[in-house]
Amino acid sequence: MNRHQRRPIEEGRERGYAVILTSLLIVPLLGFAGFAVDVGAWYVRASGLQKAADAASLAGVIWQPDFSTADAAARAAAARNGFVDGVDGITVSVTDSGSAELQVTITDTSADLFFSQIFLNNVRISRQSVAEYVLSVPLGSPKNYFGTRDLISGSEREGFSAAINGGCNSHANGGQREVLYLDNSPGSCSGSVANPDYQGKYSYQYYIDIPASPSPGEVELYLRDPNQTGGPLEIYTSDITTYFRLRAPDLTPFDDTDNPIYGSCGSGSRAGTGGSSAGEYTYDFGTSEGSVNILGSSDWDLFCRIPSGASGRYILEVGTKAPENNSGWTNAYAILAKPNGLGVTTCDTRVTAACPSVVATEWMSIFANVASSSSDFYLAEIGDQHAGKTMEITLFDPGEGSQGIRIVQPGGLGYVTFDWTSTDGQSGNNTTYLDVTGSKFNDDFVTLSIALPTDFIATYGATDRWWKINYTAGGGITDRTTWSVEVVGDPVRLLR
Repeated sequence: MNRHQRRPIEEGRERGYAVILTSLLIVPLLGFAGFAVDVGAWYVRASGLQKAADAASLAGVIWQPDFSTADAAARAAAARNGFVDGVDGITVSVTDSGSAELQVTITDTSADLFFSQIFLNNVRISRQSVAEYVLSVPLGSPKNYFGTRDLISGSEREGFSAAINGGCNSHANGGQREVLYLDNSPGSCSGSVANPDYQGKYSYQYYIDIPASPSPGEVELYLRDPNQTGGPLEIYTSDITTYFRLRAPDLTPFDDTDNPIYGSCGSGSRAGTGGSSAGEYTYDFGTSEGSVNILGSSDWDLFCRIPSGASGRYILEVGTKAPENNSGWTNAYAILAKPNGLGVTTCDTRVTAACPSVVATEWMSIFANVASSSSDFYLAEIGDQHAGKTMEITLFDPGEGSQGIRIVQPGGLGYVTFDWTSTDGQSGNNTTYLDVTGSKFNDDFVTLSIALPTDFIATYGATDRWWKINYTAGGGITDRTTWSVEVVGDPVRLLR
């Protein structure tokens, strides 16, 4: 009987231990539960900071390299998202991380504490974003010249000249932006259907990029055979007045319309005559060129001298007079940016950091002309930032005098597969060959869509990013055409 009477006492003791143990554990358990709630709140706060930093960097980067404007735009975007520098423990830091990049860091120096304030005095949360503005695709080649056709031999040969039609030429003769009428007959200027792509006096632009460091020294800008007076690049003899004008670099590299006219051209350094507006010079049929000898050719005119140290992106604008009697044909020319400080006439930007570059923008208006039945022409540079996107190559009036067109990948990987459509309703898929026989796409646009690899370096190597276009023909290749390349997607992107 005594043994049975002791069990309630033992059970009472066990219940006492449980009460004591629960009392001891409840405080840390409540602390852990409260800390979990706070961690969730901090996670939400960090997400808000990241979204605001992303928005701020994207809003500001479009103003680079004008950093003061970029800084103001980024801070305004952060404020719109509820984060004002110096208010409620918030700091907004904007850093100039490159001419086309901007870094924004937003920090909450004293994040809210709820249950965890028992254990912590302060929590600091910071998030960072870097945005980049991707410039337009460079068209042409990695060299310091454009349109030299066969003047430069070997691997440097371009095989095409720069070309521009007279305003009264036929739209079907390969000039997409400079012709007045779609239904015009060469030389008549009697068309009735306006060309919707007509750009006015200046139809095409070229970027002349001069590095800051290392410097190429003084750069002399030459034009070859710009007035088409029986020179080696001549296509047709005709009275075509051609305008050339150079614009200087400014602080808005993403807006070419506001660049100031470069006033140092002329001054006895060129042979053309002054035009009707500031900084404008014209070459027309019959003008004495006063040529100089470069690369064994005496058909180069010294157009401008850009002094040492005057680095940046210069814009060369080219156009023809419209309407103009007898301007129904084509003027071919070439451009050379000679770097006197390098002691060479030609150079390659992939090899020499101080080499100036000469590339077309938006549209590459050319006359492709080689004697061989198959030839590769430089087309465009596609950078790593476009990995995984879609490249669109638009060819206007392509392939005349040829049989087929292929697109050559960088890195020696051969021809790429593409889909294509044309404005006359034709199309094709998953092919490496575009049949252009019989003037198949006369006066039409053909767009080739190419899926870019997600890993450029693994696919193409670490250096070469230049794509080429391959023409095949039964005999020599002669094609007056206009090409454009763009990458589908927003030019503004987040790097990290």
